[in-house]
Amino acid sequence: MYLLPVGGQDSQWFKNVLKTPTMGLAAHRRKYAGSATPIMEPAAVNGIVDEFQAKYGQADVAKYYPNQDVAVAVSPM
Repeated sequence: MYLLPVGGQDSQWFKNVLKTPTMGLAAHRRKYAGSATPIMEPAAVNGIVDEFQAKYGQADVAKYYPNQDVAVAVSPM
């Protein structure tokens, strides 16, 4: 799973991932533990942004993710 931090590299949770690359997620009354890998290579981030735009639309991605300089890949632990 890929995540885009709303505030980009300035997002506090992104800074936390840099220090502690584990993350917990909860959805639909289920909890998941994951290993988080920061993605800072511009070409890789752009590819993830393209995937978000294909799914959610360019306008919404621009509106909700104004700082598109980093992403995070989350893998199950």
